[in-house]
Amino acid sequence: VQSQLSKMSLRSPLNGIVTKQDAKEGEIVTPGKTVISVISDSDLEIESNVSEINIGKVSIGNPVDITLDAFPGETFTGTVTYIDPGETIVGGVVNYKVTIVFSQKYPQMKSGLTTNLDIKTATKTDVIRIPEYSLIRKEGVLSVSKKEGEKFVEVPVTIGLVGQDGFVEVLSGLNVGDVINAVVPVQ
Repeated sequence: VQSQLSKMSLRSPLNGIVTKQDAKEGEIVTPGKTVISVISDSDLEIESNVSEINIGKVSIGNPVDITLDAFPGETFTGTVTYIDPGETIVGGVVNYKVTIVFSQKYPQMKSGLTTNLDIKTATKTDVIRIPEYSLIRKEGVLSVSKKEGEKFVEVPVTIGLVGQDGFVEVLSGLNVGDVINAVVPVQ
């Protein structure tokens, strides 16, 4: 009798809130049909697609700044906890699903909210950085126009990290205090 009773009960794999219930008492349910939907009442995750161009920079444990359209002006924090090893094609482009977990419980969170993610893949302090548009690319060599005396001369540079903000790290070729010609290009 206990075995039969256990087959007649549905148990959720998580504590949460029932958001949808489509089954009626006595109804026969076909296998694979969703009859009840449950969401976690506190442990929400974010799934996002990261393009193949950027996935090589993302690692499990990367910190994430999260903003939501529903909460303008607020920034929440999270961590990358999973990167799908298999690709997902979105609009003909190869992407990889990434799972982000909030760093703490935010009771105001709701399922289905639009999120904007800023995944921190690398951070450095005390570096020389210049606007990326000030780089001169000639025959595979990067240089900048640096002021020496009263004129500007092209000097080769080696760059490091490239930021999302349009700046690049300069590893060699410039020193703190050097003046470069970084005129905003007309588009």
